[in-house]
Amino acid sequence: MLFFCDSFDIVRPMNDTKQITQLQRIMAKFEGCRPMARALKKPVSSVSRWTDYVPGKYVTDVMTAAILNGVPVTFEDFFDKTRIEAAYKERRKIEAEIEHLRHAQPTRVETAAE
Repeated sequence: MLFFCDSFDIVRPMNDTKQITQLQRIMAKFEGCRPMARALKKPVSSVSRWTDYVPGKYVTDVMTAAILNGVPVTFEDFFDKTRIEAAYKERRKIEAEIEHLRHAQPTRVETAAE
C-alpha cells in the first residue's frame, strides 16, 4: 500500500487515481514521513515540507539512510520513467532527422553573382 505525508505525521493511503510523486514513492518505502525523518535524522517538520521530490541535496542522505535501515529504495525511485522514456524517444527522433539531412542531396542555391 502506498502512503503520503500531508503534515507532520499524518500518513494516509494514496488515492489510486492520483499520480504518485517521487517523494510519495520513496516515503512509502520508508512506511511514512516520521520513519523517513527518523532514518534521515532530520526533524519531521523539515521532511514534511518537501513537496513532490526529495531535494537534490538530500538524495545521497536518503540513499544512505535506506541502505542502513534496510529500506528497498533504488536510484530508479528518484526518476520518472515516463519522462525519461519520452526524452529518449525524442532524442531518437532528432537523431533520425539529422541522419536523414546528412544523406539528403544538397540543393544548389544560386546567388545574384552567377
